[in-house]
Amino acid sequence: MTDATVDSGIAALTRLVTDPHFLRIDRLRNRANIFGIVGRTYTETWHSMILAWLLDPRGSHGMEDHAFRLLASTVAHHGRSNNRQLWYRLAALADLKHAVVSPNERSQGEKVYADGKRADVDIDDVRLMITKEKTISYKVVVEEKIRDWPTPQQLDGYATIATIPGREFVGILLAPADRIASIEPYLDASDIWSAIDFQVFHDGVLAPMLEHPELDDRSRLLLGDYIDCLRTWNKGVPTVVTDSEKELALAIYEKHKEAIRLIAKVLRAEGKEDADTPEADEDEDIDLSFHVNGTEISGATGRELMANFMAYLDKGGILKKAAESGAFPVQNGPKRFIVNKEPIHPGGKKFLTPVKAGGWYAEAHASRAQILARTLKLAKHLGLSTD
Repeated sequence: MTDATVDSGIAALTRLVTDPHFLRIDRLRNRANIFGIVGRTYTETWHSMILAWLLDPRGSHGMEDHAFRLLASTVAHHGRSNNRQLWYRLAALADLKHAVVSPNERSQGEKVYADGKRADVDIDDVRLMITKEKTISYKVVVEEKIRDWPTPQQLDGYATIATIPGREFVGILLAPADRIASIEPYLDASDIWSAIDFQVFHDGVLAPMLEHPELDDRSRLLLGDYIDCLRTWNKGVPTVVTDSEKELALAIYEKHKEAIRLIAKVLRAEGKEDADTPEADEDEDIDLSFHVNGTEISGATGRELMANFMAYLDKGGILKKAAESGAFPVQNGPKRFIVNKEPIHPGGKKFLTPVKAGGWYAEAHASRAQILARTLKLAKHLGLSTD
């Protein structure tokens, strides 16, 4: 590397860190909120109380059932759900005049079921008229995950104990995307549980609520603090990115591509987990397809390519043979697995975008170029012919 190249890189980095846009986005990431100030960022009951307050048609926010309809619509449009038609109907036609939300401002205890299990948010008696002679009443439970990971056993337990005579049970899992991905097979087979991640929840529910004309200034501040908490609590990984942050980030990238690419290159070379970023604009133009043993494997996204390749390996019995021969797990450097029995990297960090097939997990959190390289590396490792 020449002195001129070094000087150019340092100059690019200096321009980046002194840009007012960069300073502003850094300030946004560290803006104070009441959750952090009082040490309740990870206190699940605080998150549940805020969520229940928003969903309570009699809540002091004054928006009546608006939040529930936004939530139902968001699940229908963007959630992982096998029950979209129901959520569409609930969004448009649900009657919440008799609904009781627990906890709420008037009774702050969580709903406790017969076996002692507590619901994060229990919405009882949401009515939906099917015909003039027939109305169905639903019990809606929202399970919110802040630090813990969901399990099928826990979700199945709600469906068993929360249902009461005269009610149909439906559940919504609200969690970070990686936690939802960890139980994808369960959700794909469930007619009861649907799931949305916090970014989708922000875009479909929280951000639109900020624009509601009946939202008073005090409630707007509380809702803003909740959004700020969601933006910052996940160990430095932004669980929620707001529109203002997106605009700033895009503006910074357009202005400082050279510096950002240099940072990404250094991170990749050092094996840092955060290095999974596109190497350049042209990354989006990379064709995610290849042939393995004469069969085309392709995907619209890197995750889809990895999922389709793993499905091919599973269907052909290749995963099973590889496990029996000791070919698995497969690493991509000292700090990362491509494939492992559990969605965990060598240092103990969980896969960010796990893809599961045949009892094995592949990590699909990477740029398009990196995913294509990893699938080809995996194919070569397994002795498969590619072109």
